[in-house]
Amino acid sequence: MSLPDMNGCRDLRNKILIFEENLYVIGGNMCTGERFSFKHNKWIPLKDFGDILNDNLVAFSQNNSFPPKLPKPAG
Repeated sequence: MSLPDMNGCRDLRNKILIFEENLYVIGGNMCTGERFSFKHNKWIPLKDFGDILNDNLVAFSQNNSFPPKLPKPAG
């Protein structure tokens, strides 16, 4: 499977996360991100987050993680 090109490029300190059937790509010097919707097969821009983080992307990436949804054991 190949994905269409993103709307913008990312440079430096990029992060990729799959959450609730979407692929999120965030980071770069511009504090931008995009969400790829597998359902609609397209990239959707995220709201600029530079004013929230003051360009502290390292702290952002270290403090935002989501535990995987694991199947319940059989039995």
